[in-house]
Amino acid sequence: MIRTTLGNQLDILAKGSSSTLLKYQGYEINGFTFYTKKQDGKSTYQNSGVHFDAHDENDNVQATYYGFIEEIWELD
Repeated sequence: MIRTTLGNQLDILAKGSSSTLLKYQGYEINGFTFYTKKQDGKSTYQNSGVHFDAHDENDNVQATYYGFIEEIWELD
């Protein structure tokens, strides 16, 4: 197995997906179920909204980002 750095992994992701990329409309992980925004439109259970807190090196929250899940990819 070839080890890559985080920078190398980000470069690979920035180039786009491979033809073997797995995509999902919903995904369950760690006891939570997430859906894409498109899938939410077909369901009475809404769970595509997300937020992310950006922390500095002292673990202080610097910004909070809000959005919706547009696609769910399984990365290897």
